[in-house]
Amino acid sequence: MNDNAVTVRVIIICVGGAVVVGLLAWALMALLRRYLDVSRGKAALILLLSLVSGVATGVIQGNQREFHSPLSRWDGHFDEPPTIGFFAGLFAALSLVLLVKIHSKWIAGRLTDAEKKPGLEGARAWLGTGNLVLVALLSLLAWLVFDYSTVSTALLGLLVLLTYPGLVSIAAFLREPPPPPANASERQRVLTMLDNGKITTSECAELLSALNYSEKPLAAAVPTAPSKLALIGTALLFIGFFLPWFSVNPQAEATRLAQSLPMGREFATLVNNNLNLQSVHISGSEVQHGLGWLVLLLGLSVAALPYLPLNLSEGMRQRATLVGLLAGAVILVYLLTENLRFVSFGLLLVLLGYGLQLAATLHRGADGVAMR
Repeated sequence: MNDNAVTVRVIIICVGGAVVVGLLAWALMALLRRYLDVSRGKAALILLLSLVSGVATGVIQGNQREFHSPLSRWDGHFDEPPTIGFFAGLFAALSLVLLVKIHSKWIAGRLTDAEKKPGLEGARAWLGTGNLVLVALLSLLAWLVFDYSTVSTALLGLLVLLTYPGLVSIAAFLREPPPPPANASERQRVLTMLDNGKITTSECAELLSALNYSEKPLAAAVPTAPSKLALIGTALLFIGFFLPWFSVNPQAEATRLAQSLPMGREFATLVNNNLNLQSVHISGSEVQHGLGWLVLLLGLSVAALPYLPLNLSEGMRQRATLVGLLAGAVILVYLLTENLRFVSFGLLLVLLGYGLQLAATLHRGADGVAMR
């Protein structure tokens, strides 16, 4: 009886756990379908990828020997590796969902009519409830796990959401208004000649048909592939500028230096036990000699060059763009090689943005050569 009771209890627990997991998965899939506006199959795939990335990040973060976060500074069970690993995995999973959302909007072009509009209407569409809640959760988790500033992370998330409507607003502001029809006066003159009896009705129809044929309809401003690449590159550059370019752990550096000295192991243990130094994160605005600001200025200038009303030929714009991108790339490579051990994801994001801008510039040049 006891064995049977234990067996029944195990079966009940397994069935109950499976039901709870199934209901939780169904609820998460419903949230993903509503938030990302995708099919059930895609929602299941995104949920699976989010879980895999979350579990991998949680295991890696939980296996670290030292933690420098608000969780590790609190007393109690909050500083245990499983707790920190759980929050780190949740941060990775939610970050993947946000990346999928941005990809579906920026790359796949699955924008609503409100999100395509410039100005406040487009900004309000991007600052919806789901986006704001996700940014708030990511900001809280970034502070709990990695000790990043909550305000800075929240501002970064808002900048990501407002990048597309901001660039659309800038493009709409810089776009020249279409000129009036060139043949309006000629049409009126033909009608006046008809009223005065100088031409017949058939001659009037022929003249109006000729004027209609000579007019070229104004093409709608449809973003080309190079323009999309440049837009994405500029957004990545702007976002990466506010993220950490370098992350230095003074505790690990002091331990590493102590290990290189005589009696290194004992001295390293002494240093590690008596020092409690926090990690230092250096963003683009804090890079020495203003090199980070110079990189940002060059990248934004290159992105704005095609929209500026400058009296430059296409070849001159092409050469100026390449010079600006190469100058910024040289600075980035210098910073990368000088501080390779401390490189963080912000600098890599800026490098990716520069690469996309360079690809867009070369694509435009190839199109220009092909047209000739």
